[in-house]
Amino acid sequence: MNRYKISVSQLFFMLFVSRLVLSLTYLVGSNERVMGSDYLFVVLFQIVINFILVIPVFLMMRQYPGQNVIEASQTAWGKGGIVVAVVYGLFFLMECIQSVGDFGFFASTTMTSNLSSFWFSVLILVAAAYAATLGLEALARTSAILAVIIFLSVIYVIVSVTPAIDPLSMRPFFEAKTSQFAKGIFQSISQNPELVFLLMLIPFAKGKAKKGFAIWNIVTVASILSIDTIGRLVLGNAYYTTTFPFYTTATVTATGMAQRSDALTAAIWAGGAFVKAALMLTLLALSLERVFHGKYRKTIIWGGAVLVAVVSPWFSQNLQDLMEAGMYPIESGIVLALCGVIPLALWAVARHRAKGGRKVCESS
Repeated sequence: MNRYKISVSQLFFMLFVSRLVLSLTYLVGSNERVMGSDYLFVVLFQIVINFILVIPVFLMMRQYPGQNVIEASQTAWGKGGIVVAVVYGLFFLMECIQSVGDFGFFASTTMTSNLSSFWFSVLILVAAAYAATLGLEALARTSAILAVIIFLSVIYVIVSVTPAIDPLSMRPFFEAKTSQFAKGIFQSISQNPELVFLLMLIPFAKGKAKKGFAIWNIVTVASILSIDTIGRLVLGNAYYTTTFPFYTTATVTATGMAQRSDALTAAIWAGGAFVKAALMLTLLALSLERVFHGKYRKTIIWGGAVLVAVVSPWFSQNLQDLMEAGMYPIESGIVLALCGVIPLALWAVARHRAKGGRKVCESS
């Protein structure tokens, strides 16, 4: 099945933007407050976690060459693959609601209080839905450009606040308990839905996916670790009480380079939210169009966008309550199931059939 539409580098540019914007919009939870500076070790350990969790992805791809997880499910389980398609589609819809809701919460509470989060959601989603209808290639090209801009913008913000860095602001290391590390590591899995995205997108990418993933993993985690460390060095204890640490870090000084860092940060968020929403709507269409035999792609995209526009303001308004109710640990379990359990089950089915002399699929 020869269906290459994007390069591996374009694929991981999209995933870089998706992951980085999550780290910029991530709200500090109780676990980070308890662990203090030790949470930086949890961030660093994500490199190892990502390398472990991607193993089922590549195992499945080896058994079902040229097929994404939905197509592999239909190959393995026939009509039962429709259930898998719906499950992954709901996950992508949930991720879209969360990412747009996060941006709406930021925009309505930080940028201005005169415009509701609903209208921020609508503006982002109209652009994202239109981009998704143009196809994966157009989104990949746009993401590559935005990835460079966002990366350079983050570097600019970091450099601009260096005069405010105080090494004494960092809380001491090695204060957290082993159980807190374990909890932090598990919860951090929720921050890596890109591992699920790979199951859908690798068949569309031409190039060395394993090498691309290794570079993406190291560069992305290093970028997040730098952002997190700078925030703690600049804000000190205030880091654990502020709503959006990165935005607050960018506004600690009002002179020199940092004078416009807050506006730049808002632009980074808007660009990242657009890319992630467009990517989620694209993946939603890739999942559900299999249910309808390749039909209704644009209807799925625009219908998903309308649903996200309606639900994401509710998400914004109840974000703190959802966090206290354990939103991140629950999301970690879902990510584990979708990037680990289902791919391993598909791999096991293919191995079982191979031993029985049955051929699972062909790459044409």
